[in-house]
Amino acid sequence: MSDATPPTGAPTRKEEVGRFKAAFDESLRVFLSEAIVRYHTRLPHHNLDHIFAHLVTVCAGGKRLRPYIAYALYEASHPGTTFADLREVLLAIELFHIFCLIHDDVMDEASVRHGVSTLHHYVSSDLYATAPTQQSIRRAGESQAILVGDLVFNLVTQLLDAASERNLPHLPTVRHVFHDLVEEVCLGQMLDIDLTVRTLVLEEEVLQKNQFKTARYSFVRPLQIGATLAGRSDLLPVCESFGLALGQLYQIQDDLLDLFGDPNETKKEVMTDITQNQHTVLTAFLRAHGGAGAAFLDATVGTMPDDAAVSALRQHFIESGAVAHAEALIAKNEAAAHAALESPTLTERDRAFLSDFIALVHKRRA
Repeated sequence: MSDATPPTGAPTRKEEVGRFKAAFDESLRVFLSEAIVRYHTRLPHHNLDHIFAHLVTVCAGGKRLRPYIAYALYEASHPGTTFADLREVLLAIELFHIFCLIHDDVMDEASVRHGVSTLHHYVSSDLYATAPTQQSIRRAGESQAILVGDLVFNLVTQLLDAASERNLPHLPTVRHVFHDLVEEVCLGQMLDIDLTVRTLVLEEEVLQKNQFKTARYSFVRPLQIGATLAGRSDLLPVCESFGLALGQLYQIQDDLLDLFGDPNETKKEVMTDITQNQHTVLTAFLRAHGGAGAAFLDATVGTMPDDAAVSALRQHFIESGAVAHAEALIAKNEAAAHAALESPTLTERDRAFLSDFIALVHKRRA
């Protein structure tokens, strides 16, 4: 019997993810606490202590998607593997993601992440609220967040060094994959920023952004890290084809949630893509078909839409066919992800995990 339909009493994939997350979260909490003690010992300072305490709060959220992907693909080849066996690499993957989020929130001027204040917003609005000028408050908040992000990136390098000292398998090759991950997400972010200063963007450009910022970063490279650790270089092409399809599915679904999601479930405000002029397959479709919907979108971009504008925007996206187009792309990529599972290089355990993961990603509401 495959993992896709576990025997009675065996954990479901969702339960397994939950167990992994619990173990991961505790290990991350301990690791960050040790780092913060080290920072305090070197430079005890009241406000810095508050900043690091909020970093722990920010880090408490998240699905741990990327480290779980790497772990699960490795475990498919090495049944019985625990989180502790791959601890340093898995923590490094997530902490690099946290580093990206901290800097990304500064670039996006985001105030909320995982239901709590972003790091720069907390520093500006809470910690430094009595600074002499508004300009200095904002600059200080953003500057502190950038520096904390840099410290987090340093923790990533320390973890990879520790993994080398523990002689984790195939680590030199893993580090090459990790470097690819870093380069690709930075290039994707640069493209993203370039697109935000433009009004008209082709769907092909949006899909290219999705590939680098989401598909390669969140799916392809974590899968390849797991496969490389396991000594399964034969899986690298499958990881690419499967990850690219699932990543596009994930991002387009995320774009739909930004327009129609429930903030109580997504833990972030709706319409942030519109506020920040983030181009998606939905906005590209609406603009390409012109009309009142495109004009209304252009008039709304860069503002915080009120309830009436949110309702009107949603109606335009539906009536123009943009939502149906996005859903068709999701279905296309889901089919491509399933097609990748036909590869003869996959074992039944590999196939069961990846198939389960398509269902977990596709059915999400946050």
